[in-house]
Amino acid sequence: MTRHLGDFSLRAKAIRRAGILLSSCKSPLTPSFDDAQGMLFQRGEKQGARRSLRVMLYERKASPFGKAGQRGICLGSLAAAIRRQLVGVLSFLLACSIATVPASAQAPRKIIIGVSNPDNVTFFPLYLAKEAGYFREQGLEPQLIVMNSDLAVKALVTGDVDYAASTASVAKAAALGFPVKIIVSFFNGTDFSLVSKPEIKTPADLKNKIIAVSRFGSAADFDAREALTHLGLDPAKDVKIIPVGAGPNRLISLLTGKVDAAIINVAESIRAQEQGMRVLISTGKFNRQTLTGLGTATNKIAQNRDEVRRVLRAATRAIGDYKNRKEKIQPLLIKHTRIKPEHFDFVYQKNLEVLSPDGSLSEGDVKSAYIDARKSAANLPPVEMSSLVDLSGLREIHGK
Repeated sequence: MTRHLGDFSLRAKAIRRAGILLSSCKSPLTPSFDDAQGMLFQRGEKQGARRSLRVMLYERKASPFGKAGQRGICLGSLAAAIRRQLVGVLSFLLACSIATVPASAQAPRKIIIGVSNPDNVTFFPLYLAKEAGYFREQGLEPQLIVMNSDLAVKALVTGDVDYAASTASVAKAAALGFPVKIIVSFFNGTDFSLVSKPEIKTPADLKNKIIAVSRFGSAADFDAREALTHLGLDPAKDVKIIPVGAGPNRLISLLTGKVDAAIINVAESIRAQEQGMRVLISTGKFNRQTLTGLGTATNKIAQNRDEVRRVLRAATRAIGDYKNRKEKIQPLLIKHTRIKPEHFDFVYQKNLEVLSPDGSLSEGDVKSAYIDARKSAANLPPVEMSSLVDLSGLREIHGK
């Protein structure tokens, strides 16, 4: 036996360590050769371990503490038992670890959010939630894709987009019977103004003039018609309203003289004034309506409740920051809206006035969209105004 040991001191050391490991077992039975060898290998005793263990196990089997035959039988049984127990324990621990890993520690789930105008302050809560890491903390990785708001709503139905941020468009689609709903609102009013060429000094000067909105039936269109009516003008007869697209397009159309006036947001109004344009009136105060937030498909609300709640937690944290942490959001808002730092306070306050403090909205906030959507359509299914909104997820995260 001695001639197989080679370096005796190394083998003796390995045998002593193996003996310690074996004697530390709670079972009175000796572990198998493979199990004991694995223990040694984990401790770095690779060289000579196999032969040393054969010696040690042979000696154990021949020890006075039991018959050699009994020891030989127990070795195989114990090996199988140990393996079974290890598999069971490891499986249990793996299941527990997966169940208890927080959302933020798992691979983030990618979601697509359709945004029509990323420079607009009213979409800012989404960019704030993304850059502040609120989505990431919820195990989500949002992709904010710029697209037409009507297209975004259609993509909700097909499943190509997870959430649409233009809640005015979501409300209209829901009013027509599309399976979509608003789940949170950021702003329940606009920061739009009616801005004109400098030579237009009074509302009466708008007669027979061209006014730019984003598209017919949009929030800008609603605001324009309500404001013109308030000013004593008939929006269908006294002026010509044309759709030209997003805010930057409307601003350029005004500055280049292609239109006489435009409905644009507060940041764009500031830029227009710097170029000599005139702000005739702030239009948001005439028309309470949901403008931005998040809408999604009804099947997502029903079938993917956990994701919806996580999205809402991230979004409402951003709303809270806008309301309560002015200094924190200032650099991010300036970056996204590209306003001058000296204009921040004015832009911030203007939007704070119409901010939804907790993400909720009422039937009155979707009324104009509901009426406009259904007034000219035929053979529509019956749709209650209250069904345009589903705030159940919002109530759940607020504990209501």
